[in-house]
Amino acid sequence: MRNHLASEAASPRKAAALCAVALAVVASDRPTQRRMTLAPGPYVVENLGPVIEAATLSQRLMFRSPRTGEVHLLLMYTGTAQFQALDLNLDTGAVRVVDIAPGGPGPNGTILHSNGKIYIGSGHLTEYDPETGQTRLLGKLAESTQYAIEGDDGAVYLGETTKGYVERYDPETGVLENFGIMDDPGPPYYRYAYTLGADRRYVYVAIGQMPWYLVIYDRETKQQKVYWKDARLSYVGVSRGANGGWYTQGPGGAWFRLENGELAPLPPGQRPALASWPRGLVPDVTEAVAMKEFGVQLDLAEATPDTATGGLATIRWRRAGEPEWRSASAPIRMAAETVHRLYRFSGSELLVFPFGYGPLVIYDTVSGAVKPLGRTQRSLYAALPVNGEWFFAGYPAATLRWNPVRPWTLVYSTANPYDPGVNPYMLPGFHKYHYYLARGADGLVYVGVHHERDSVGGQLGWYDPVTGARGSLRAPFEKYDVRDLIAADHGRKIVYSSIAIEPGLEARLFVYDVASRAIEREIVPVPGLSALDKLVEVEPGIVLGLLGTRFFKADVRTGEVLWVQDLGGQAFGDMRSYNRRPILGPDGWVWLYVDNFISRIDPRTGYVERVLEARPAQNLLFVGRDLYLYGTTSLRRIRNILIEEEAAPDAFEPARSQPWP
Repeated sequence: MRNHLASEAASPRKAAALCAVALAVVASDRPTQRRMTLAPGPYVVENLGPVIEAATLSQRLMFRSPRTGEVHLLLMYTGTAQFQALDLNLDTGAVRVVDIAPGGPGPNGTILHSNGKIYIGSGHLTEYDPETGQTRLLGKLAESTQYAIEGDDGAVYLGETTKGYVERYDPETGVLENFGIMDDPGPPYYRYAYTLGADRRYVYVAIGQMPWYLVIYDRETKQQKVYWKDARLSYVGVSRGANGGWYTQGPGGAWFRLENGELAPLPPGQRPALASWPRGLVPDVTEAVAMKEFGVQLDLAEATPDTATGGLATIRWRRAGEPEWRSASAPIRMAAETVHRLYRFSGSELLVFPFGYGPLVIYDTVSGAVKPLGRTQRSLYAALPVNGEWFFAGYPAATLRWNPVRPWTLVYSTANPYDPGVNPYMLPGFHKYHYYLARGADGLVYVGVHHERDSVGGQLGWYDPVTGARGSLRAPFEKYDVRDLIAADHGRKIVYSSIAIEPGLEARLFVYDVASRAIEREIVPVPGLSALDKLVEVEPGIVLGLLGTRFFKADVRTGEVLWVQDLGGQAFGDMRSYNRRPILGPDGWVWLYVDNFISRIDPRTGYVERVLEARPAQNLLFVGRDLYLYGTTSLRRIRNILIEEEAAPDAFEPARSQPWP
């Protein structure tokens, strides 16, 4: 099915221009060359199935049982409908795997209670007894857990996201109580009950999302007191003191003890000693932490199950001074991984990023063979090959550098992932989300950064692959978050597509000149529009940009907007903005999804062609004549969607329609 769409160029003047393009063939003395063009069809969408099955090791915790004194390693595995916990007793060698709850554990939602049981907050609350191996699902929570703590009264308190609920579970009575949303601002919501503490009557809640502030909740009267809401603090936290008390830091860096529902200021300049492990267990365990805190050397290189391991997680360990390693293995439930990003790697091979924290793999398009590489322990959004190496960008605040010639050595127990001897290794980050990568003519790797939680807006960062130096530009991006980042004009320009985050501001392209190391110009493709979207360079210095149901063409060297036209539908359907990836095909057209149709745009004229309906909307990648569709757990392919033909490359003179009024 090929459905030709009339666009905004269908005015008489623009129609005449398009007819002229279609009819005027310019004679050329140049020899003809082979070029790709769309095959006549019919097109068959081939389902290649899942690329890899795996489970993700999302948390690594250690604790000493208050009842037995034995040391346990607790590993949380996500990626399936119900996540699992692997509990390895490092003293006895006993290992068990238990089902926990739907979803995944909260970032700081697991605690070791003084009664010896483990309480795990997710979208549910689960109790696990390491001594008996029994689990109990205690109830569904209002939201996902962000933080959990044992209060002075022995109850479990849970702070939640993204509305800011606080809940309490009493192990003695079995009652789960919801205190509601702290300082409820009404919708839209995007805030955290990020940390909290509790004495025998009051709950102390650090809440917000730029700005942060403090709420004190009285369990007896159900009343709330709010502090520092208008101070615009970049962060507020509640911490357990080494002496058992609760503390917070307020405006000007001053510290306060939280007691009897009040703020008791500490003497000027005094800082309290804080508890090392306030939730009773050690999170984010590395080799160094395991040795320091428990005298145990850990090897978690094979603790992440996938297709290559047959679904087994294997842990090796030994006590300090012991010559022999011990090991234990257990099967972990796996699921097909979503193909989040797809890149040409070499020859017939593709580099595959899963969604979230799963394993990177190499997929051979000829044989279908899959070679797992390893896990970065980061959620990845972009990759960029540079002189035989690769740069990866993701969350949280992640840029990594990978040498594919060397063995993959980054594992969960790696002591220092920033060590250049590790492969891949972490580079110092800029802020929460590194979404986009581009390479400049100066050899630098540029990063499009999204700010969140303690700040807003965007940032343009860069790394020097030769010297290791880094830098960034924050202004004027405090008010303009990033929607895309590409190199243009042979890398001489870095183009930052934006979304305005304050009312009344117009979204624009920021054109950064790598030679002068400054923003050279700002381009407003459509006056009054607050958000732009993805960009594709269609010839040196000329970009095509998406605008939801429209698109534009602009010259970033001069700032001229050549035209704005209708797309005839929604680009990429309801796909999240940071996931959309239009591409320039080997035929010279821009390929993308419009609604549920694989479509292409002639960048010379803005002509839009719907090629084939292939639900759901996905991203696209060409490998020769074949088109790959990715974005779900199954990889799809259309073979030979392009053919070669002889043509003079400059046979048509591109038309320009009128600029947007």
